[in-house]
Amino acid sequence: MLRITTLARPSRNLLNIQRSRFSSKSGLVRRVLKWSLLGTAGVYGGVYLLYYGARSRVEQLNWLEKYTPSLLLKRAQDALHYLPSFPEKATASAHKQTQKLPVVSPDKGAENKTVKPKATKSQHNSNSDTLLSGLARGSSSLIELYHEVLELLTGFHEPEGKEDVPDQLPRVVVVGDQSAGKTSVLEMLTRARIFPRGAGEMMTRSPVMVTLVEGSQHEAEFSNDNSIFDLSTEKGCAALRAEIELRMNKNIHEGQTVSPDPVSLVVRGPGLRRMVLVDLPGVISTVTTGMARDTREAIFGICHKYMSNPNAIILCVQDASVDFERSNVTEMVAEEDPEGKRTFVVLTKVDLAEREGIKPGRIQSLLSGELLPMSARAYHAVVTGRGRAEDSIGEIERHEADFFSRSVLSTGGYIPQERAGVTSLSNAVSQFFWNVVRESTEEQLMKFQEAHETLNLEWNSSFPSQRIMDRNELFDTAKGVILDAVTRLTQLHGGDWEENIRSLMQKELLPHLFNDVMYPAYLAGSSGSTAGNVSTGGNTAYSHIRFKIKSDTIMRQKWCQTWLPALVADIGRSLLLEELLQEVNRNLSLTSQTRLFEPLQNELLSRLNTQYEWKPASRERIKSCLQSVMRDRDIRSEREWQRGLDYMKRSVQDRLRYERQNVLDTIGSQSWVPWRGLTPQQKINTAVLDEIKKITQSRGGDYLVINLKRDDMDNIKKNLSYRNVSVSDAEVRSVWDTVLREKQLERAEEKGLRCMRTFYRQQTEPSVAVECHEVNLFHSLQQIINVVGKEARIQMQGESQELELRVRSILLALSSPEQKKQLLRGDLVDLSDRIQRVREVIDKLDNFSIRLSEE
Repeated sequence: MLRITTLARPSRNLLNIQRSRFSSKSGLVRRVLKWSLLGTAGVYGGVYLLYYGARSRVEQLNWLEKYTPSLLLKRAQDALHYLPSFPEKATASAHKQTQKLPVVSPDKGAENKTVKPKATKSQHNSNSDTLLSGLARGSSSLIELYHEVLELLTGFHEPEGKEDVPDQLPRVVVVGDQSAGKTSVLEMLTRARIFPRGAGEMMTRSPVMVTLVEGSQHEAEFSNDNSIFDLSTEKGCAALRAEIELRMNKNIHEGQTVSPDPVSLVVRGPGLRRMVLVDLPGVISTVTTGMARDTREAIFGICHKYMSNPNAIILCVQDASVDFERSNVTEMVAEEDPEGKRTFVVLTKVDLAEREGIKPGRIQSLLSGELLPMSARAYHAVVTGRGRAEDSIGEIERHEADFFSRSVLSTGGYIPQERAGVTSLSNAVSQFFWNVVRESTEEQLMKFQEAHETLNLEWNSSFPSQRIMDRNELFDTAKGVILDAVTRLTQLHGGDWEENIRSLMQKELLPHLFNDVMYPAYLAGSSGSTAGNVSTGGNTAYSHIRFKIKSDTIMRQKWCQTWLPALVADIGRSLLLEELLQEVNRNLSLTSQTRLFEPLQNELLSRLNTQYEWKPASRERIKSCLQSVMRDRDIRSEREWQRGLDYMKRSVQDRLRYERQNVLDTIGSQSWVPWRGLTPQQKINTAVLDEIKKITQSRGGDYLVINLKRDDMDNIKKNLSYRNVSVSDAEVRSVWDTVLREKQLERAEEKGLRCMRTFYRQQTEPSVAVECHEVNLFHSLQQIINVVGKEARIQMQGESQELELRVRSILLALSSPEQKKQLLRGDLVDLSDRIQRVREVIDKLDNFSIRLSEE
């Protein structure tokens, strides 16, 4: 009473209403939640109201679980635990009066059945008290709480040289030579055939940690899985064996035979003694075919790692039917526990030893430790089967009992009764296990508390201005920053998108207009022309018609149908990703963790580059806009004509400078000193160009009306061979194309000057309109950039929302513990993880220690 009143001190009126009853459940709940929200003291105060307001402890706990926020439920349950079981001061002694008793049936296969005795009225009260006490303290049993602590320690791998507190919590470590009967002993302790078996084969390839819990149902489950395996059936046992073997194989790295990574599970069942067993790979004498070379050393290393724990209980399994001089494990155990204070020797197959004629006195000497090169706390003899895989655990137990009842080893006094059988072994080991747990838990807790203080000092020294955040909090921080950046994209003004899209489209389209449209169209216009038709007359107008037809065909079929819609989509996609990166960098710079989040940011962008694309519907709308522009390309005013002409002149001049630089790079600078400063390739190209000039001069001197034919190529190569210059067709074609593009652009520049005042003439004279078709091309390009830019701006709004969905999906995929550990690295994360891990161990150990002291 005094304790609860003190904890609830914030309200002095609480004492005045401590005995009042509430007629309304909702009123009671409101008061509980009101105090819960005030913090720890509020929780205790609310529970105090709950205690005296509810009519029974059942109501107290039911309402608590139903209405208390999940974050405060554990704290409230702990507070309720400190109250008496009932206002009528019911004692907790009734807690021990309601145990389900396992009954072993003499019938085959019925060993796992349980019988529930009828409960009297007083027993019903004690049952309720037991249930309520369990709910108030949490649903886990004592051994399960201990299992959670071990899981936390096992699943956290310290960086090399940064182990804060060595894991020295007790476990029962089961070691033995291969085929010594280790698996059979474990199956008898767990009362189920759950361990993989193989005749003469190594089946245990990694440690298997089994926590035994007494329960009404015989079942098993893995620590990181919700699947339940029914051990009362052979089907369930077979499934569990297969799953254990599968998990062991997953732990083994390439090129290895065994792994130090453990497989952890919980086995519940009637009559099981509470303890934690660790089955280690059997010690081998030689490495056989198919094993890694270091298998024997690896097994020794795993065994030494677990046995070197000063609080580990060693279960050394020895085959009584073989000479102990052949054992590999005894010397190892003696090295780790020279005085034998924590070692139990288990002598298996004593029935086989008796049949093979081994004298009872020798077995007695073994059980007394006289013949073993090691010391032990106790020696036990067991019989774990008749060598028949179909025998059930019940049949094996009956066979063992029958053997010790009639064997001369028992009747002759060679084996003490308290050292014979699996049951006596299980009782002795479990009792010693809990003794060591009680002795070592407080010491381990103090070490972790000291480590926690040291780590906090290290944090304050290394990161004085930052709050301690574990990897999950850091990931959530980065996730929030990224999602805020994506939301900002959806709010950007459409004009910003349109301006950027137009700029990028112009940058991308102009080179393609020259390379993919104008140059091929010029070649098409020159086909069929003669040397005499240089500027006017003859077939020159006809060549302009071919230029117009070729350029229109390329733009309609290639540009508008496939290439240009895809290009616009890529531009929009690139703009979104670039803007997202800028927003993320801007926001992360405010968190002072920019470098820490770089791997996560890079992984996100990498996945977006492969997974995010514009929707097909957006591309179709762009395609429709392009087709509309191509259908209506007429220039209707002199102003439009002048804009198209100016755009053409600027673009052609810029491109001409680029092509002239290409010519210069191809043939080199022709200074007054011949061949000085030219590379060997430039000298060859210059020689090729001299031969090309001879051909063009012989045909009128106009490059635009000449097609370089096969005969021309052969003549050039032949003439150069006389000068000891060897060239290929590709080299000749490359020089020709470079020079031809320069001449084509020079002709386009001349056209720009001739077409300046021809807007009205081209409306009445078709030949003028055809000759100035380049102006129409550049006018069309302007129209494409303007119209498509507006449509792309509209599509960007919807695509930014699609990008947000894709970002959320990728962040969800990156939120697994493995991904977080890979993407968030550094001293800050390592130290915060160590602090968080030590804090979690302290909480769990403290909770376990309290429960242990109450038992």
